[in-house]
Amino acid sequence: MNTISKEKHLALPAIAARVFLARGIEEATIKEIAKELGVGEATLYRHYKTKAQLAILAAGYLQEEIMASYFDQELKGSGFDGLAAFYNVFVQVFDNHPEYYRFLDEFDIFIANSPEGDTVSYEAGLDRFKDIYISLYEKGLHDGTVNPIADVESLYFASTHATLSLCKKLASQSVVSQDLVIDKSNELKVFVEMVLYRLERK
Repeated sequence: MNTISKEKHLALPAIAARVFLARGIEEATIKEIAKELGVGEATLYRHYKTKAQLAILAAGYLQEEIMASYFDQELKGSGFDGLAAFYNVFVQVFDNHPEYYRFLDEFDIFIANSPEGDTVSYEAGLDRFKDIYISLYEKGLHDGTVNPIADVESLYFASTHATLSLCKKLASQSVVSQDLVIDKSNELKVFVEMVLYRLERK
């Protein structure tokens, strides 16, 4: 029975991500990923039964390689400064990796329609961002730079979901004429400024 070597197991997330980014999740096939990995399609199927499993693997890889790499930078200054840097990560990723947001847009739709998609490990990676946010907020409360919020977790989810949705919308293909004339990066910055206005204690 053919198996996948340890080295190829380690390489698979990056290869799957590359194929999905290039072809789109709907269009890409397990056969293409197996070919890029250098194994037979049947061999890959023995380890990953569905494309949804590979899409989740790719999403986790991209989360670490792109999004988390920006958050891993030290967020210096006051609590508010850290929160400003936190939200501006979305802008930096949009400016440097818009393809990541296009992938996420397709990923959400694809996984929602794939009952075999187990996102537990992927979601665990998302929890780290919330922990960073809460820590910065508590620092801001302590140093007096942020407003007290009755339910900071709801603010976190509402603001990050809205910011991410805007990123995905702006990174996707233009649909109407106004999509072609706006400065998309600046639109995102304006939205972030509105969120920060709610947080900053003046």
